[in-house]
Amino acid sequence: MRFLAETKWELSPEERHHLEVLRVREGETFEILCADEIATARRTGDGYEILSTRPAVTDAHTITLYQGYPKGTKLDEIVEKSTELGVDAIVPVYMARSVVRPAKNEDKKRARRIEIARSATKQSRADRIPEIREAVDFETALASAQGTILAAYEDATEPLGGALKCGVESEIALWIGPEGGWEPHEIERIRERGGRVFSLGRRILRTETAGPATISILRYLEVNHAL
Repeated sequence: MRFLAETKWELSPEERHHLEVLRVREGETFEILCADEIATARRTGDGYEILSTRPAVTDAHTITLYQGYPKGTKLDEIVEKSTELGVDAIVPVYMARSVVRPAKNEDKKRARRIEIARSATKQSRADRIPEIREAVDFETALASAQGTILAAYEDATEPLGGALKCGVESEIALWIGPEGGWEPHEIERIRERGGRVFSLGRRILRTETAGPATISILRYLEVNHAL
């Protein structure tokens, strides 16, 4: 069981309430994640005590998901599943075929996604909370992309394995289009930046499936030292 702390080993009133709701009994142990450290704590009669601490585990590669902004609550689902599977940051991107456009309530939507990421971090016992960045336009997002750029494209002929043959840098920028897919000029811009365009196979995945599926593949390859 894991809880989150903003100040070192000090649970917020909300997290303390969660501790009570889950009925962590006296003498039982749990974990506290704070920044890049994790503590093992034991419940006491009036609170808890820290038993030990360790550094958070870091992956060999950081993965930033550049997600074509989907409609409805699909982005919430993408944040949740991508967090569980090991994403480091998520950037919603307004692409040519995105139905959603900048709205006045975007700050509230981002705040909700941050909470979703925090909850998924606790549930999956991940060692980091992914950064949920502000939604930006395509060119702004492309200018910010670092490391190896990978873009899933339904009309690509090269599979993901082929796109990875030349190896990847420690940072991976994974691009997924919105429901309507990519405009050809967007794929051309990705290629101009040195990005590698790949196919996920003969099946066309939904936008809320493609990102988490690819993250899962990349983390699997990483664990097996094939990335």
